[in-house]
Formats: sequence, C-alpha cells, structure tokens
Amino acid sequence: MEWNRAAESLTGFRRDDVLGGPLPHLTPAQRDDLRSALATFEDWAEEVPLVFPRRHADGRTIEVCVTAYTRLTDADGRPAGFGSFFRAVRSTDPRTHARNVYSRALAQSARRDEVVAAVAMVLQDLLPGDAGYMLTRGPTGWDGSVAIGDHQEVAESIHMDSPSALDDVAETGLAQLLELPVNGVTTAALAIPAGPQPAGTVLALVGEGVRRRDDDSLELAGALASEAWAALRRVDTLADLEGKVEILEAIAGVAQASGLDPDRIVNHIARHAANALSCERSAIYLWDDDRSELELAAFHSSDRTWEPGDVIHAEGRRAAEEMFASVEPFLTQDTRTCPWLAGPWDRETGAISVHGLPLLVGELEIGYLVVAHTDANPRGFTSLCTQVGAALSRQAALAISNARLLASQAEANRLLHEGNRRRADYVEGITHDLRTPITAVLGFAKTLRRAGGRLSEQDREEALDTIERQALRVSRMLDDMMDSARADAGELQPDKQVAVPLHHVVSEALMIAAPEQRSRLSASCDPTVIAWGDADQLTRVVQNLIANALRYVPGSSPVEVVVERTDGMAQMLVVDHGPGMPAGVNVFGRFARGDVRGTGLGLYTVKTIVEAHGGSIALRDTPGGGTTMDVRLPLFGDAS
Repeated sequence: MEWNRAAESLTGFRRDDVLGGPLPHLTPAQRDDLRSALATFEDWAEEVPLVFPRRHADGRTIEVCVTAYTRLTDADGRPAGFGSFFRAVRSTDPRTHARNVYSRALAQSARRDEVVAAVAMVLQDLLPGDAGYMLTRGPTGWDGSVAIGDHQEVAESIHMDSPSALDDVAETGLAQLLELPVNGVTTAALAIPAGPQPAGTVLALVGEGVRRRDDDSLELAGALASEAWAALRRVDTLADLEGKVEILEAIAGVAQASGLDPDRIVNHIARHAANALSCERSAIYLWDDDRSELELAAFHSSDRTWEPGDVIHAEGRRAAEEMFASVEPFLTQDTRTCPWLAGPWDRETGAISVHGLPLLVGELEIGYLVVAHTDANPRGFTSLCTQVGAALSRQAALAISNARLLASQAEANRLLHEGNRRRADYVEGITHDLRTPITAVLGFAKTLRRAGGRLSEQDREEALDTIERQALRVSRMLDDMMDSARADAGELQPDKQVAVPLHHVVSEALMIAAPEQRSRLSASCDPTVIAWGDADQLTRVVQNLIANALRYVPGSSPVEVVVERTDGMAQMLVVDHGPGMPAGVNVFGRFARGDVRGTGLGLYTVKTIVEAHGGSIALRDTPGGGTTMDVRLPLFGDAS
C-alpha cells in the first residue's frame, strides 16, 4: 500500500499513520464496508469520479473526489485488496458524481417505476425544472406517456397537434423553450430531445428553473434524457417479454389439464387461474345445457374456507350474473364502488379487487372466470394481469369445451355400446320367445293332422286352445315390436280419444290373459272412473302390465288391478307380491328385460302410450314386498 505526499497534504495523516493500521481517514462505516466492497469490486470500480466524505487528521470531515480504483493481488495473483486515487473536490465534481449515481440507478432499473424514480432524482439534483413528461409522436400529434414528479394521469392528458415546436426539437436534436398544455393550462416547458431522431420522443421539463438554463445544463439534460429513453425502452421490452412468458405459462398450465374429465379440469383451471394472477380466490361458473341457469362449477380460496353448499356460493353466482349483465370483461379495483357484489366477491368477505372474464368458444359464451385479490394481500390488477387473464380464459374455455365434448362422446359411445348389447340380447330373446310358441303351434297342428281322428273331443279342444294361446302370444310380441317402432317414430299417438270406463278396459284385459293364469288375477275397480283416451291402446297398457307382473312373479302369487280416482286423476295400479324389479334396471327403457326372457319392449310401449295420453307411470315398492305399477290418466268425467 502507498500513501504519497498529496494524500498527506489533503488528509493531514502521515504515511506512518496509515500504513499497516486501521485506515484513520475512513469513517467507521466505510471501514466496515471494505470486505463486501472487495467482493463486488467489478460492479462499482468503473463508477468514477465519485465524491466521498473522509476524515481529516484535525477531526474535520472533508470531501474528496475518487478518480480511479485499482485491484491489488497477492504473489499468487489472488485478490488481496484495492487502492484508490483521490484528489481535492473541484466545482464540477458534485455534478459528475450525481450523474454517475443517476446513470447507475438507470442501469439497475428493472421496472418503469424505477426508471421514473431515477429521472425524478436527477430533476432535483441536476436538471432545471420541477416536473417532467415524456412525450411521444403519434399519428395525429404528440401525446404524454410518462410523468416524472407528477401524476401519471397528468401526462396522459397532454396532447399537441402536429406540426408543432416539438417536431422541430425531435428533428433538429436541439432543446427549445416552448408552451405546453398541462392540466388545461399553458405552461412554459423546456423540450429536450430524448433518444435517436426516429424515436420521436421528447422530455419536457416544467417549472421555474427552465428559464434559467445554461449550456452545461442543456448538454447534461440531453445526455440524461437519452439515457432515460433507452432505460424506458429496455424495461418496457423486458416487461413485454416477462408478460409473454407469463401468458405462455398461463396457457401451458391450462394445457396440463387436457385429458381430464370436465369436473377435474374446471377445478384445475380455478386453482391455476388463482396462481397465475396471484389471486386469493377464483371461481368458474358455467351455463347449463339449455343456458337457463348459471352454475358454480369450481371454486378456489387460499384465504378462507367455505363449505360447498354454503349460501355464500349462491350469492356469488348471482353476483357473477350481474357482473356480465352489461359489460365484458368486468373489472373493479375497489369493490366498495360496486355495492351489489356479494358472496366471495364482496368487500365484507374480504374481496378488494375483482376481475371477471367471459369463457368464449368462438361466439358462444359457455360461462365465466372470476378472480379476486383480498385483504390477505390487498392490491389491484395491472395491465399485464388483464392480458394474462384474457389468454388464460380463452384457453380455459377451449379446454372445458373439449372436455365436455369428449365426455359427451364417451357417454354416446357407452350408450351406443349398451344399445347394441341390448339389441343383441333382444334379438336372442325374441328369437327364443318366438320359437317356443311357434314350436308348440307346429307340434299340436301336426298332432291334429296325423291323429285327429283318434283324439277325444277333450284332447282336440285342449290342442286347439294351446294353438290359440300360443298364437295370441306371438301376436302380442308382434304388437310390442310394431308399437315400439311407432313409438320411436313418434307415431304412437291415440287414434281416437273418447270416454273410456277403465273397469271395462281392465275386464277385457283379464279376459285376454292366459286361462291358467286367471286364477291369480283379481280386480277392484271403481266403475265411476272414466278416462279420456283410446280404448284399444289403454287395453294394451293393462295387458302389458298384467303380463309383466305374471312374468316376474313366481308360482301362484296373486296379481291385483285397482282403479280409483286420486288427486283429480284416474289412477290404475297393478300390484304384485313378487321379488320386485332388479336393481339398476331402467324398467321403462327399450329392451329392458331384467333377468327374464321377453321382448323388453312391453313397459317401454306402456310408458309411451300413457305419456301420449297426457298421463304418467311410476314404479313403486309394494308394502310387504313386490312391485306396484302406478298409472295416472286424465279424467273424462264422473259417471254419477
């Protein structure tokens, strides 16, 4: 280490006082910073000249101007310390020091507000003026873009039509004193070119000091204005890149949900939206299939816990409908300005700012995404937030729509597979069921042909009865198939509608039933109950219900038909005491047969006929075991 005569003269400390000691010319804080300063030497060593305070031997604090730093190394070339060259402060050194500090602040700025703060600092220290505005040339003139030492709204309100003196400043590169409209008042301003001529940018300084400028100030102002322009371009480019990265991350986060079922996708998107926008709450509301009701599909909250069925969610859904009643997207930075907000979007529940975005697939609106900042971390939504939200909502709408389509297609494939299986079972069952009576008819017909003359009268009658019963059985099967085809075509409507006494219908149906089964059947009918409908079709209803009950009820278990008047409707009950219908079977579906062979079309046809008459049918459990078919039909009138 060296300590020359100039250093002794400036500080009053002799060479022997400094070498090997604690550096008495430094303040205690400066000595404490030496180790960390050595570690970051490359970051600050070029920022000279700089003005620093130093201690004088007589106890005074003096200022010196450090003009250079040099790194010191040991015998092995490793960093061992650093040295500085300093001199007495000249009149221009403070300004140079301030500019170096300002340039360093600009270079380290990563956001626009940091650049603005650095320019505001230099306004106070170096440049004439109390406030400043960055003005940019546009298609119709000059517009304010950045405020320095004033509100941003003031800068954005500034406009000067072209051509104007600002055009001369940008094109000549020379500063000018001109008149600038600020807050509706014409104000003296010093316009300084900022950046290259094609940039079309000017820094306008206002205040009392702009009229007391000198050439040194103008030269310094021009250099610093261009540095500020370059710093703004850099941070804006960086912010744009960061915004694009955030948008891509938001889109990628939604894409990670592909392949999930709709419920899992909406829950994933709700969580991801909250994370991507740094929000505490998020919700997805979706329209139902006929767009008559908005439903809460997913809700995420990191600041509070609500139960899924909490009334607050219903309030939030109604608030979401209100959000999009007149404007899309919806944004409020202060929920107190929207007193109609409710549920999780209300200030009383902690919501500070709320942003709602429509979920659009093309022109089709499938629902809404709503996010909120809360009092857990109060803040507002930035321009970047709205850009990220818009990109995220577009991707989310596609993901949800695709998931719904895939789920619908999967369900359609399942139903198609189930239909094909039932159809195959139906073909197998109908083939078996047709073969049985046809075999019986053929057998008895052959017997009558070959041995008819040798059979007793009783045997012949029994053979003919059997042929007739089996033929009727085949006829009923064919009727079921024909009625099913007509029902599918929407043609199974009442051919004629008249007054139909239901006890007559029941009596006819019981007469048609197989003779060997009639002992199991009974009826209790109110003769005054008269329905409005097609007598033949209503007889088919009773026939099919009786046949179905007999088919499923084993042995000699009874089946009862009851007709009465209930709740202003004609009611017909077919009651059995069997094992009941198999669980998980849609008994009124096409080809529904349970574990018993048959066409599987009987109850399907019954339901179609009853509904075509304006009635209804329901399956109920019989007290004590069994099944009750409950048919309701419109009344025609009362026989009494």
